[in-house]
Amino acid sequence: MNILFVNRLLGTYWGGGESFTYNAAKTMSKMGHKSLILSTRLMFEKTPVVSDVDIEYIRMPYLRKFGYMLQGKLPKVPSLIMQADSLLFSRMAYSWIKENIGRFDVIQLTSLTYLAEMILNRLGKPVVLRFPGPPSEKWHLPALRRLGSNPRALVFGAGDAVIKSEKMGIHMKNIPQGVDTGIFNTDYNERAKIRSKYGIKDSDFLLFSCARLINGKGLEFLINGFCKANVKIPGLKLVIAGDGVLFNKLRNMIKKLKLQNEIFLSGFVPHDELYKYYSAADAYVLLSYYENFSNTVLEAMACGLPVITTDVGGFPLQVENGKNGFLIPYGNKNAFVSSVYRIYSDISLRKSMGETNRSCVKSGYRWEKTAERLLELYKKVTDA
Repeated sequence: MNILFVNRLLGTYWGGGESFTYNAAKTMSKMGHKSLILSTRLMFEKTPVVSDVDIEYIRMPYLRKFGYMLQGKLPKVPSLIMQADSLLFSRMAYSWIKENIGRFDVIQLTSLTYLAEMILNRLGKPVVLRFPGPPSEKWHLPALRRLGSNPRALVFGAGDAVIKSEKMGIHMKNIPQGVDTGIFNTDYNERAKIRSKYGIKDSDFLLFSCARLINGKGLEFLINGFCKANVKIPGLKLVIAGDGVLFNKLRNMIKKLKLQNEIFLSGFVPHDELYKYYSAADAYVLLSYYENFSNTVLEAMACGLPVITTDVGGFPLQVENGKNGFLIPYGNKNAFVSSVYRIYSDISLRKSMGETNRSCVKSGYRWEKTAERLLELYKKVTDA
C-alpha cells in the first residue's frame, strides 16, 4: 500500500504528534509498504530532521511560535494564529497533493480537518485523520460531523481524545502510539555519561522531564515544587529536556532561585537520543496542566522509570496511583514533594514501579501492533 502521512510540524518542531507520524511511517516501510511524509521546513533550514524515512518539505514560516508567545497574554489571539497557521499549511499541502495524488492509495493527516475535506471532496482520495488531543468544538467538530457520514474517512486517536470525542458524538477509533523498546531501555553506560555531563553524582537522585517549553506544560510548577523538595531530599537533581518560548524565562527563574547546580536545561534533544536521559534518571516527571496520552510517559515507562504526573487528561489512563507512579493535583507542591520522597526513600517501590512499567510497555505498546491497527483503517476506507 502507498501511504502519504501529512504532518505540519515534523520538519519544524518535533513533539508527540510528530513522533507518531515518523514511527508509523517507519514501521509501515519495514512491513513492505511505501510511506512518504509531507511536512514543513523553515525558509532557509537545511539540516535534515530524519534520514531513515522519505520526506517532502513545504517551505513556510513557523507562525505557531507567535501563538505560543502570546498564550496567557491576549485572549483568543493565540488560537486564531494557530488556525491561520493550519489553514496556510493546508492550502499549500493541498496544491502539492493535487499534483501527486496518483502516487498514493490513502492519506493520513494529523488534525487537519479542512485539508481532509478538500482531499476527499475534490480529489476523491480516502483519508484517515489522527487527533493527538481532543478535537476543538469550534475548529474541528463541524468538519468531523460532515466527514462522519462518508465511509472513505475515518478518525482515530488515543487517551482522552477518544473519551471526549465520544461525548461530542464523534466516533474515534482507539489506536495508541507505540514505543521502540529496542531503543528505549536502560543503558547504564549512557547513564554515567549523561550524569557526568551535568556534574551529577551516581549517588544523587535525578528527576528527568521532557517537554516543549511552552505554557501548559507545568514547568514553573515543576521548578517551584523541586525547590521545596530540594530542602527535604539530599542530592536531588533535575534535568529538563526541550526547547521553546519559555527557555529564557525558566533559565532566569532557576538563577533567581539559586538552583543552577541542581536544575539543568538541556535544550532540544533529538528523539533517538532521549533514551540516554531516561537511562540517567531515577524517576520521570511531567506536570502538565493537560496531556492527552503522553509519548514521553510511555518512553519513560519503557526505560523502567517510575513516573509522577498530574491527575489530568489521559494521565490516569497511563499511571495507576501507587502502582507504577503517582498522580498529583496540578499546582499542589506538597503532593509533588511527597511523591518524590516516596520514590526516593523506598528503593523496593521504585524498582517495582519500574519493572511494572517496562512490562506494560513491552506487552501493550509496540509499533508493529499500532501499524497493524492502522492498516485495518486504511483497508476499510480504500475498500469503501
